[in-house]
Amino acid sequence: YDEIAYAEYRRYGLYIEGILAGAVLALCIFSFFNWYKTRDKTTLYFSLWLLAAFFSILTTPVIDGIRFGEFVVDVSSYNFNSSVSFAHFLFMFFAFAQAMLFVVFAREFLNLKSFYPKVYWATNLYLIWYLCFFVFDVILQPFFHIQNAKLFVAFPNIIATPLILTTLLIYSYKRYKMGMEIARFFMFALFPYLIFRSLFLTMYFPIPNPLDLLPSSGLGSFFRYPGTSQLLGIFLEAIIMALSVGARISELQHKLSSSLESQRAMVEQQKVELEKTVRDRTSELESKSSMLEGVSNKLAKYIPPQIHDALFAGEYDTEIKTKRRKLTVFFSDIKNFTSTSENLQPEDLTKYLNQYFSEMTKIALMYKATIDKYIGDAMMVFFGDPQSQGEKQDARACVEMALRMQERLSELRQEWLDEGFANPFEVRMGINTGYCNVGNFGSDQRLTYTIIGGEVNVAARLESAAEVNGILMSYETYAHAQDMVDVEERAAIKMRGISREIKVYAVKGRKEQSQKKIIKTAKKPTLKELTEMERLREELVFIKDRLKKLEEG
Repeated sequence: YDEIAYAEYRRYGLYIEGILAGAVLALCIFSFFNWYKTRDKTTLYFSLWLLAAFFSILTTPVIDGIRFGEFVVDVSSYNFNSSVSFAHFLFMFFAFAQAMLFVVFAREFLNLKSFYPKVYWATNLYLIWYLCFFVFDVILQPFFHIQNAKLFVAFPNIIATPLILTTLLIYSYKRYKMGMEIARFFMFALFPYLIFRSLFLTMYFPIPNPLDLLPSSGLGSFFRYPGTSQLLGIFLEAIIMALSVGARISELQHKLSSSLESQRAMVEQQKVELEKTVRDRTSELESKSSMLEGVSNKLAKYIPPQIHDALFAGEYDTEIKTKRRKLTVFFSDIKNFTSTSENLQPEDLTKYLNQYFSEMTKIALMYKATIDKYIGDAMMVFFGDPQSQGEKQDARACVEMALRMQERLSELRQEWLDEGFANPFEVRMGINTGYCNVGNFGSDQRLTYTIIGGEVNVAARLESAAEVNGILMSYETYAHAQDMVDVEERAAIKMRGISREIKVYAVKGRKEQSQKKIIKTAKKPTLKELTEMERLREELVFIKDRLKKLEEG
């Protein structure tokens, strides 16, 4: 050896191989970091190729015959077999690994499987053949010493490798024409790799190599060696392809950002449409609510308020069933209504009768009575169901209600006389406390909430036996309200269907000491507050809640 020339070659080898290996290692670390952040399969394949390329640079011999990796590990003394050193085996292994991994990365980058499946399967055949090439050339051939091995193995390789790389170059151009902007970076990177890989393959056959035109001294002699062209191809490919992969990641992030922005705009649009739908549905529900409120108000005039409220609150069942409760029953009736009505014009009769019932109803509702029905000129009311404050308080409330009705009737009679009603209504009242059957009576098609039983008949008989503008009550009622009223005991009455004699007491008026007493259960709000504000407000809240549940259902 020429020692001076050898030292010069070695100096060039150290500098150039160190620069190539260091650059590829830095790119490899950066690429693995990108893959860790993005978990992108293409970036992973590129990182693996860079790793194989780095070790290929470390294990590839250059003109001086020494590998850069031998500064770290000296494997020159180990042999793979009798004819192949371990250093040469490592060189061949990583050379084949980087070549195969590049094809795997390239087809994933171009997404050949989706756009060009036939080309994708062609790359599969190439990878299988290349693996077989490695097994035959590196493992089998040295052991069996097959004749003409280079002709059998290297000739297909020198044709297949440029062919598959050229194919990837062509289809990268097609992907660029389809709108894949980053494919141009891929083409720029692939072209020098294709050139230098092809020049490297000339070492198998005496094919002219353009690098042989370089000077035979200095850097020229270094680059004329085929192994150097292999390393230059890997280096240039790694540098330019790193830009391509970086551009791809940037494009993916841009697409992701655009997708998120598009989804955000879509969500905003859906939000606007949803708000409009909610407004429309709210308006529709409010319209339905107003309609149902009107129906509810009308319905409230036909059934007892307590039942009406319980129905809309979902607390009352329409099943045909009754229960036995101790109630206080009240009856009132207008004396000589038939003869009185004959002396009135129908319009006046309607006016005075409606005024009478309206005023009596106000008082009944004030004391939380359950208005059962109007029977002609008669009125039937009871206390104790569906709401009860106890037997005693129910009876006292009923008596207080009857006294208040008498007082109001006295005022009405004076008003009617002033209006020209010569014979204003005079009313008899009867009260009884006892056990009755109360609940829903009727059929599946129509129900009525009412009470039946002998004690109801007792109250009706007491009303018919009462004096004009007077009140008759049974002993059971009097026992609860005896501190409230002055009474006169009358002769006991024997009634059909009642096994006992009914003790009767005629109410003469309030007791002096009870004048200032206010029954705790009798609130004194006006009818407008009770029936138009409180009840309707609660009904409206309930209706809206029910409508919301129906909409959700």
